[in-house]
Amino acid sequence: MKKEADQNNHYIEDLEEWQENQYNPGYYLGGKIPGNLLYSGRPKMIGALLIGIGVMTLIPFALGIIDSFRNDAPRMPIEFVLLFVRILGFGGFSILLIVNGIKKIIGKKNST
Repeated sequence: MKKEADQNNHYIEDLEEWQENQYNPGYYLGGKIPGNLLYSGRPKMIGALLIGIGVMTLIPFALGIIDSFRNDAPRMPIEFVLLFVRILGFGGFSILLIVNGIKKIIGKKNST
């Protein structure tokens, strides 16, 4: 109970600090994080939401890739470039969402 009270006090102090310096240009550029981002609530719900969006993005992406390889029509070189961009862009975005959702649920902090 005392730990929760201390965390609430830190949240209030950080919120007051942000209110005092919100219009101070460059105040948060030195690695300081505003309290509303540092103490974001419900990380498991946000993680589940990120995983859900990542899976919903990954399913049509995977079906599109499978469908493009099943087609036996001759291809132009630009089609291979576009397929590569689609794999890196949309696939990477989906995997990034899923990995960050898992990190949110597990509770690991970013190193940056």
